[in-house]
Amino acid sequence: MSKLSQSLADLFRALGGSIKSLYRLAPAAATMFIAIAIFFVVVMAATPGRTMTAVVFIVLVVSLAIYGRTKNYGEAALSLVIGLLAAFTISWTPHRFALFAGAYISFTVLILLISSVRIASKLEEILRQASLFIDEQNYKDIEKQLSEVVDKYGGGTIDPIEKAECVRFLAFKKFPVELMGPALNSIGQLSVITKMEHKDITSFVYDLYRISVSVDSSSFVADIDKMFSFIKDLPTTPEEFFESFRRTRKFILTGRISLNRYLRVLEKAIHDGLAPEEVALLMDAEFPAEE
Repeated sequence: MSKLSQSLADLFRALGGSIKSLYRLAPAAATMFIAIAIFFVVVMAATPGRTMTAVVFIVLVVSLAIYGRTKNYGEAALSLVIGLLAAFTISWTPHRFALFAGAYISFTVLILLISSVRIASKLEEILRQASLFIDEQNYKDIEKQLSEVVDKYGGGTIDPIEKAECVRFLAFKKFPVELMGPALNSIGQLSVITKMEHKDITSFVYDLYRISVSVDSSSFVADIDKMFSFIKDLPTTPEEFFESFRRTRKFILTGRISLNRYLRVLEKAIHDGLAPEEVALLMDAEFPAEE
């Protein structure tokens, strides 16, 4: 019962946060949304045939959900018109409304259950593959650890399937299981500030781990925090930074240059307006490979 109460409390907090965010982004839209909601409440309270109002409200909510999913105004408007025609054509009675609401709620619940089962199945499949790749003999214990990592780390910035895919990528790369939690948190933070694909960010975090291992594995988390601040302060887009890093990471991984010096050179090159390919050429001239 306490879990249900907590879930409901979280739901209402999320709803309140969504309304506040909507008001900050578009005050007029938020005000209109609240006004429409109040209008329907008043109409339902004052109308003798409340079933008609309830049906219209359901049709409106479904149409909005369709638009939110497809971003197609024509499709959402068509569903609204068809739903309203049906609502105003049929003579609604409490019995018919009960059948309609029961069928619609049952359909929605079943769809949610099927979707949840599919997500859970895909999540288990990804984590099972990762755990088998880490330790074929003890894969069940490893899978349990990886499942806990996905549940506890990464925040709400990336969905569970994406987190599982990040974990699988790191498992393929022989990344330590005990560091996957901090790595997943870093991937979530970088996803927020860069809006890059989670696969690209995961590859970037893995490269930072390789750099840290070549010097001192205990500095991995500190190096991520340093890079996090570095990216935020750079006068360039995340895409350009990641492309520059992808082209020049070999200079750190091969030991030609330390991480601190690399960051100084990269920062100066970006401030000078060099493109990613020009940054690579610059570093190649300044830090040639030993023969």
